[in-house]
Amino acid sequence: MFVNLKHTVFNISNIKCEFCPKLLKKMLMDFPGILKVSFSYSNNILTVIHDSDIGDIKLLIQTIREIGFTAIYNLSFSLT
Repeated sequence: MFVNLKHTVFNISNIKCEFCPKLLKKMLMDFPGILKVSFSYSNNILTVIHDSDIGDIKLLIQTIREIGFTAIYNLSFSLT
């Protein structure tokens, strides 16, 4: 059960097709503590709802980059 949820937003670039966000979602949902991942095609914004104990956001950015996308941390705020 997630106790302290956070909402973290990233700007994503290098999205080439409709499959790219699906790949991002799949890879990030494999992280422990990730509750939901969504992507906005209109502004290339990736939103991740996760347990605040997930650790360093840099690990998420590193995973996104390893997949082949550029991620820029935008903001993060608590949902609880």
